Amino acid sequence: MSMLWSRRTALAAVATFAFAPDAAFAAQGVRVGRIHVDVSRLRARRGDPTARWVAEAMPQSVARALGRRFAEGTPGGAVLNVQVDDLRLLPMRTGNAPRIVDEITGFVALAGPGVASRRSAIRTTAVFRPSSRDAALRSEANRRRVVTLVGRFAEQIPRDLGL
Repeated sequence: MSMLWSRRTALAAVATFAFAPDAAFAAQGVRVGRIHVDVSRLRARRGDPTARWVAEAMPQSVARALGRRFAEGTPGGAVLNVQVDDLRLLPMRTGNAPRIVDEITGFVALAGPGVASRRSAIRTTAVFRPSSRDAALRSEANRRRVVTLVGRFAEQIPRDLGL
């Protein structure tokens, strides 16, 4: 019986530590009230439509990744600045092509009243396996690749900022 109790105690302790960042965040009362996305460097390097696709997809992806920590328009809420510097889509090869690893890089910074400023560089990759359909609809495929990269980038933000 004592062995069972110690396992339960250990599981309870692990669960407490697993949810500690959320609990600490909620205890501070910090909420992200606004998400600002800057794609000016990306636009200078890669142009449109890539920069436009990132600018369109990033706010929703970040809001989804933040979950309940994001409350748009919260008075006194923190501002999350997302700067995307570059996004690389490797060329698609037709036929029996191997997987393609795409990459997105940038910075995120959290600032606001009563919030200790936090900043982090983020580099994320995503694997793409082209199909014969993708070769015919290259623009559609590239947009899906960009949205996938944006989602991966957004998922990394809470971890990197300790949210």
